[in-house]
Amino acid sequence: MIVCRVPAIVPGPMQYCDSPLVYRRRLTREVVVGDPARGGVVIGGRHPIVVQSMLTCDTMDTAECVKQTLELVAVGCQIVRITAPTVKDAANLKNIIADLRRRGCQVPIVADIHFKPEAALEAAQWVEMVSSTPEITPIQRNLRLRNIRTNNTRQNWGELRKNSPR
Repeated sequence: MIVCRVPAIVPGPMQYCDSPLVYRRRLTREVVVGDPARGGVVIGGRHPIVVQSMLTCDTMDTAECVKQTLELVAVGCQIVRITAPTVKDAANLKNIIADLRRRGCQVPIVADIHFKPEAALEAAQWVEMVSSTPEITPIQRNLRLRNIRTNNTRQNWGELRKNSPR
């Protein structure tokens, strides 16, 4: 005899979802990435789910980054993420963005930054959003003071908003 046990669904604040059998999307706050009038998107709220992907090439290879971005956009990608592990990589985002805009591609570019506050400051000059790890939270406050949009997907938004200068 095979017995299948389904864990009881316990209501309360620690509950992951209402039901493991029924999908219901949580209402979240809206985040604008880029200019929606020129190819940007709004994430969250009651807006449709946004398709995003990340490049697999070296950020210093401008031609390949542009090629992969155009390919992603051609198949429906609405946000493209590019990693910038160093300040040099972040500075090359200027060339990538310039080439994309010259070709008429207005997709929002998000720079993924890990452990390098200096790279975040450099990348913020060229991209629509900077996504960073919690290790560089102090630099996010600096970016917010300069009105540069940041997105820290691994940190509690409530804490980030509480400490925000706005």
